[in-house]
Amino acid sequence: MKRNNLYTPPYSDETRREAISRVASGEPKRSVSISLNLAKHTVGIWTSDIRRHVNVSEELKQKAIDLIKSGEPKKKVSLKLGISRSTITRWTSDIVLKTNYSAETVNKARERAKSGVSKKQIAREFGVSLGTIKNWTSDIKIANRFNEDEKNLAKRLTEEGNAKGTVAKELGMSKSTVERLAGHINNNSHDITIRRALVLRVRNGESLAAVARELNVSSNCYYRWEAQFNDVQDIPSEASIEEIHRLIEGGIALKDIASQHKISLQQLRVWKRIREGKEAVIRQFSEEERSAAVYRIIAGEKIATVAKDVGAETTTVRLWLRQAVESGVVIKPVTLSKSDDYEFSWIEKDYPSAKEWREYIANWFARESRGVGSKLTALKKFVRFVHENCTMKSPSEFLSRKTQNPDFFELFCSEIKDGFKVNNIIYNFLNSVLLENYSDEDDGHWTVTPLFKNPLQLRSSDNSTDLSESVREVLPYSYILELRKMLAEGPDFCDWQFAQNALGFETIKGRNCAKDWFPVTPEQIDRNDPDCVWRLRERNSKSPVLEMWSPVRWVLALTKLQVPARTGQLRMSDSGESDDWRYENGKFVPNTSALAKKYPKKTWQMGIFRRKKVKEDDYVSILYFNTNKTHDSQKSGSDKGQECPWPQLESYTENPYYWLEKLRNWQEKYNPVNERTPWTKIPASRSIGPKSQKQAMSYAPSCFLFRTPETPKHAHLPIGSGVLDVAWQRLMKAFEEKLENEESKHPDGSKILLLNPKNQRTFFPPHGLRVSLITSMVIDGEMPPELMMKIVGHSRLIMTLYYTKPGAIHLQNLLFEANKRAEEKKEASTIRFLKDGQIRDVEKNIVFNAASWASVISEDPTMRNPVGWQMLHDGICFAGGNTSMLDGDSKLPGCHNGGALISEARKEYGPVPGGPRNCGRCRWKATGLYHLPALIATVNNQLYHLHSAQEIAVAKSFVISDLKKERAACDNSNTPFLHAKMLKDAERLYDNKMVKISDLSLNVAANVKIVDRLIALSENSPKEFALVTAGDNYTARSVMEDTNSELLQLAGICSDVEIYPDLDPGTAVFRRSQLLDAALENSGRPPIFLRMEEKQQLRWGNAFMAQLSKLTNSMDAVAGLRKVVSVIDSGQSLSEVLGIELDSALQISQNGSQITIRSFDGKNHYAS
Repeated sequence: MKRNNLYTPPYSDETRREAISRVASGEPKRSVSISLNLAKHTVGIWTSDIRRHVNVSEELKQKAIDLIKSGEPKKKVSLKLGISRSTITRWTSDIVLKTNYSAETVNKARERAKSGVSKKQIAREFGVSLGTIKNWTSDIKIANRFNEDEKNLAKRLTEEGNAKGTVAKELGMSKSTVERLAGHINNNSHDITIRRALVLRVRNGESLAAVARELNVSSNCYYRWEAQFNDVQDIPSEASIEEIHRLIEGGIALKDIASQHKISLQQLRVWKRIREGKEAVIRQFSEEERSAAVYRIIAGEKIATVAKDVGAETTTVRLWLRQAVESGVVIKPVTLSKSDDYEFSWIEKDYPSAKEWREYIANWFARESRGVGSKLTALKKFVRFVHENCTMKSPSEFLSRKTQNPDFFELFCSEIKDGFKVNNIIYNFLNSVLLENYSDEDDGHWTVTPLFKNPLQLRSSDNSTDLSESVREVLPYSYILELRKMLAEGPDFCDWQFAQNALGFETIKGRNCAKDWFPVTPEQIDRNDPDCVWRLRERNSKSPVLEMWSPVRWVLALTKLQVPARTGQLRMSDSGESDDWRYENGKFVPNTSALAKKYPKKTWQMGIFRRKKVKEDDYVSILYFNTNKTHDSQKSGSDKGQECPWPQLESYTENPYYWLEKLRNWQEKYNPVNERTPWTKIPASRSIGPKSQKQAMSYAPSCFLFRTPETPKHAHLPIGSGVLDVAWQRLMKAFEEKLENEESKHPDGSKILLLNPKNQRTFFPPHGLRVSLITSMVIDGEMPPELMMKIVGHSRLIMTLYYTKPGAIHLQNLLFEANKRAEEKKEASTIRFLKDGQIRDVEKNIVFNAASWASVISEDPTMRNPVGWQMLHDGICFAGGNTSMLDGDSKLPGCHNGGALISEARKEYGPVPGGPRNCGRCRWKATGLYHLPALIATVNNQLYHLHSAQEIAVAKSFVISDLKKERAACDNSNTPFLHAKMLKDAERLYDNKMVKISDLSLNVAANVKIVDRLIALSENSPKEFALVTAGDNYTARSVMEDTNSELLQLAGICSDVEIYPDLDPGTAVFRRSQLLDAALENSGRPPIFLRMEEKQQLRWGNAFMAQLSKLTNSMDAVAGLRKVVSVIDSGQSLSEVLGIELDSALQISQNGSQITIRSFDGKNHYAS
């Protein structure tokens, strides 16, 4: 029982008297202690002067003596006869039992002792008492059993306050050994109050073990400290204690009270502190604690912070500092101004919530050499912005893509001269932080991961957003196809004309700039090999040189265009020349090469072509990369790497297996190796970054596929990290020229630029191809993300979903002149066109989900019946909205047969993927140009639900991870895991959300594909099918812009739902109402919207946002909306920042009727 007062007795005088009386009457002390809930030790102290002997019969006594003489242990006899062991010992003290042990046993025990085994262990092994072993080995001294380091360690641990028994146990020594080594060390550092409390409470009858455990001291301390307090009186009674407290409160001097009641002055001070609500024991600080506190202050921490951490008064810590300065131990710190403090230590003092930014800021600022004054000013503003305005203050949360931050420019830059410069300085600083700390590496090139973003935008001098610096990350898939054809111009290397001449020419006079040509001898040339490309190059004043072309870097470029692998994975790939099985023309055969025979004893399968067993005697060919980034960190040899189940495609331009096999054959013939190369012999310029010897040894030796014969000294090593970049730059330049010659332009007539005109560097580096291919396959190819995860080597599905970027849908072709008549005209004109249109016209103006539109409506216009069609908000359903079979007729159009073709012979179709009413993936749906705004609204709605599901899935994945860690810890400690049901429920919810995420992502992909097809049709569409958006100008523009603001996204979703009631708002309406009510409260108004019904929240919330936008900027409602959202996101008052009278904003004109929202007397009133 732990108490603040260390001295107050836990037992009443009445309990003590009862215990003494019962023991004196003959009741056993154990029985008394149990019945009164006391420790036996306590009862023993109270009754130490009471001696009680039980009369034992002579017969029982003689029986005990006989058993002892026969060799029975005294403890066993005591338990057997019910007599205490002390009584048995008193009766048999004159009996000495000697056991005769053989000389062999004695000698064995002595040998064990000489070998260093402890005597206690020997006694246990031989079943002999420890005293007997000591007698046998008394002359054996093991002088050097422990070395000097072990002895010094024992001394040091004892000096640090550890109990000698604990030290002995940890170091494997006997307690006597530790006592001999550290006997001079007396750990008497405990406070006098603790020592006095231990002694007095034990004297008063409490259990020694219980008191020692409560005070966190060793029970042995009692016997060392007991003599120190012989002059201290017993604890007074409770009545006396109360009397003492009355005297203290009456102002009597403590010294007089102590003298009167014969109590120590220290005890009185403790009672007084307890009475005042303070700690019973006054904290005593060691010199080490004081010094540590002083040095923390010298390092820049505030005195108040240090005092709070160490548990001392501020005045006390300030005294320590003054004493340290006066004694010369430390020098009083000089406070630097912020302008002189290049370590930015002021951040932790003045803006502690932003302290995690200090290291990032200091590192970035140290590298800057120009304009440091303006950069320092900008950084001060940014730190204050994070501290005062941001709810997510840590760098990782602030830069997270899902975080909605206030507008830094609006809050700190818009009202000052050259505010755009301050904004751009912080933009560049955040870009540096992202690249250094939140980026993904591909062969030394860093790209910011899709989980994070720079929340700022570059600004021009007129404070407008400067979009000229935007980076295009995703190369269009149509361009990827064209680039493949540019490289692989034919089935053999001799057909690769562009690649052969990209870095040089067939005949060059002067300096050779073609790095992919290397000198050879005539014997190395095989004129009959279509993959052997050679030339005779003329030189000035020198004889011609015979050269061969190396296709290595170009095959690497082509493979990057075909497979979503990292550049480093491809560069370090093994050719498989020493594998047990050899890949030939799509099959595997035993490898009989000399290189394979050189390593006959061990199964080896490290090549890029892997023979994968799928079932008994059935194998398939897959790609294998012998590295896989961070997944390799805890693995070695063949356990490293990643399998990529890439298909073998028919076209040689698409099939990586075809060209990788050709390159392996070319290497074997023209650049052979005779052994595997250890990774320890690879220089950093040829590896995937610098590696320690231990790291390099963890990789299996390799026969590298992309080795470079053009560098003779390193012909066996993989291609360097920068070689691909040069070849890729030439390829992109040539492709840009090709597009210009073909007069391919943007829809607005501008030139398509693949290279930056300023520095001629491509906007699409090869390291971004991985993102391009993943995006193309998931979005355009409708590849399920969970399968894509396995191909690209991601460990989590969520990352793959974030990695996939559909990108900005270019909606600038949409016209902003929205009118209601065009919306109403849409359906009638589309039906008329579909009913009467000819095949060519229908194909040019309507997009069908079906692979062949003739499978859903008749090619003959006279056979089409629009009566059976149903109008959707974003298209037309040719199945009339039917969701199931009627009268068992499976041929009747409906959701049950709106999926893929499953039987060509019977023309049988499967159900719609994702279930009934999933129209975006149903073949019975068609979409006209008039439906584009509604379809965009559908995509935005689906993206909102997808994002919500992702957040839930991520949260559940963290819960699962924590619970699995807890379960593993329980398994290791052999304790029951109590949250099995919670883990099972979390896994079930996680799986459900992952299924939903998969369906939603495929739905988004399907609808985005339709949007792209509609935009492609828009240029040549008839006038009556011109693109027209629905709703007012504010609604039209808000759905066409990407946004990082949650409120701006919700505003678009809610507006769409009002225009297109078929859309499911989910929790969007409720969430927007929360944000709007919070905005009203920040402006001094009571909440309104959450007390409405959901329909009222939707309608009046939309009208309220539109009215706020109009009042903010009557000329441009979209700009007004962004301003309003920025203020609400920052948590500021709408009235104060925008100067809006909310009374006028709450006068909402909608549909020709006046709606007034008022709140007074704590009640809300609505009238229309």
